[in-house]
Amino acid sequence: MASILKRHLLREFDHYFNGKGFTRSSDPFYGDRYDRAISGGRQSIAIASHIRKPALVLDPAFASIRLDEVEDEVFRFEQKNELINEHDVLQRATIGTRLDKHELFKSVTGKYAITTVDDCPRLGVQYASEMLSMAERFWQSFPDHEAILAKLANVPGEARKYGGTDFFAGSRAVVLTRMLHGDAEARRFAEGVLDRLSGEPKLELSRWAIRFFDARIAV
Repeated sequence: MASILKRHLLREFDHYFNGKGFTRSSDPFYGDRYDRAISGGRQSIAIASHIRKPALVLDPAFASIRLDEVEDEVFRFEQKNELINEHDVLQRATIGTRLDKHELFKSVTGKYAITTVDDCPRLGVQYASEMLSMAERFWQSFPDHEAILAKLANVPGEARKYGGTDFFAGSRAVVLTRMLHGDAEARRFAEGVLDRLSGEPKLELSRWAIRFFDARIAV
């Protein structure tokens, strides 16, 4: 029954989000995500749900921004892993948040329990509308690359809310710093981040940074 409900919900979501300029990307592992192209990347809303018999429950979505150049550079200098390929990297976001935990949002998003096909049109549109409204507020808070860098630069700490692990937040911030302010400033920034980290996160970012900056010298 859950698969039937999901199929009907996706039809409702497709109709709603397509009208707002989004297209759906569905993956057996990564799930369903609605993307809208921006210059050099995309804005996305990833749908979240779980089964609570007999209902399919819609959970707060994940809103994100992907900057293609940043993600390409981070992946290019990562330690190679046979379990991660270019398809996996295309799913990554540069900055994002769950739409019930962000300080911008004053109200807690309620959950939507879908029990029959008849629930899909009403609750599907209601959910999509609410998620998009909150996602738009999130996207508007990052009008340019500098605004994204300002959040990701807070490693360790606040950046974890937006960029995942210290490694991913830190490496993305290094790439952005170089894009915006040049090599010298990127090196200074990377050194500062590494001074604040310890253990495995420091080691992982240090190795990545060596490969990243060595490639600049080799050019």
